Amino acid sequence: MKTPSADAPPSKKQKTGTPSTPTAQPPSRGKKSLPEEPQAGKQPAPTGEEEIKQGDKVAARVSGPTEDNENDMWILASYVKYLADKKKIEVEDEDDDSNQGKKHYKLNKKCVIALPKVFNPNQIHAKGSQVLAMFPNTTTFYPAIIDREASKQSNNFYGLKFEDDEEGGKLVSRKVNFKYVIPLPKK
Repeated sequence: MKTPSADAPPSKKQKTGTPSTPTAQPPSRGKKSLPEEPQAGKQPAPTGEEEIKQGDKVAARVSGPTEDNENDMWILASYVKYLADKKKIEVEDEDDDSNQGKKHYKLNKKCVIALPKVFNPNQIHAKGSQVLAMFPNTTTFYPAIIDREASKQSNNFYGLKFEDDEEGGKLVSRKVNFKYVIPLPKK
């Protein structure tokens, strides 16, 4: 499987779950539950509370919430501006599949999370932590669990196991750049 470079954005060909290879399918919703607690002794991971500037990449919840968060859809977007009169944040979908141009959303602040910009080895998600991460070769974020922490030796990539992403009955570990991994939002 081809992985994006540390600085290049991932491919934007898929958002709805179409696999890029027969084995790289975004997880389906439902069945497996993720462990609850991260490993002790690690610094807290970034919270997404950093100041967001025009053009910054964000994770944006464009559908949901539901009682069980099963229908939440988080996508890769760019921050456009804050609409003070409406108390909303305008974002632009990074997926440009349509001939109409990129889609814009006006969302509540809780539906927009800043993505990390700089790798900080003191603020990584610990092995076993629940996160929201962009599935490889898509622009959609899914729940995952940290299987391997990001480090300079791994070119700042995490090893992640996405919910229901199985091959041969086992969860598959996929490489995802730290820029596309955020804490799992609280329900």
